Amino acid sequence: MSYSDSPITSWGQFRFLYSIILFNPFFVQYLLNFMETEKIISELIKQNYYDFIDVFGDYTKDQNVIIINTKNNVVFEIMNGSSCRFEDEDNNFWLTIPETLIINDHRYYPKLGNIFIIDEVKYIFNAMEMIVERAYNYFKEFKNPMYGIESLMTCLYLSEITGDRRDKNVVVYQQFKPCVREGIDTYIYSN
Repeated sequence: MSYSDSPITSWGQFRFLYSIILFNPFFVQYLLNFMETEKIISELIKQNYYDFIDVFGDYTKDQNVIIINTKNNVVFEIMNGSSCRFEDEDNNFWLTIPETLIINDHRYYPKLGNIFIIDEVKYIFNAMEMIVERAYNYFKEFKNPMYGIESLMTCLYLSEITGDRRDKNVVVYQQFKPCVREGIDTYIYSN
């Protein structure tokens, strides 16, 4: 394709199209929403959750990610970076709007806010931003503030005062216990 075959043949045409796209309030709002949604998605994926929350996939490479709460089967899934679903513990589904939906050989064209109830399962069609926000509000409760800090042992502090001398002992609580023996006031042994 040569320069003369391109749809934009002059700098003036480029500036005109650029100004239409950039200064269109709907496009600017869409771009801001998209950037905010991307930020929330990356924050959702990078969080350090408790052990029962699993994150699968790599959003930076293939834009497919699943976050699962294994205790109650709550699922948030992003597919190809453009569609997502959130399933709560009551088996309600929030889905991005597909072009067509086929149920029992009938073709439906869902719109924003449509709700379908099939076999006691509620399907709610919504914008991606709303579904991501719902997932974020759910999973933020399961951030582990102690992630990366391991409790190596539970300790018991013993101190003994004899005269003007004070002895301090630190023992692992579950591995040692005090016992009284004849002639010995305190004896610590390993179980």
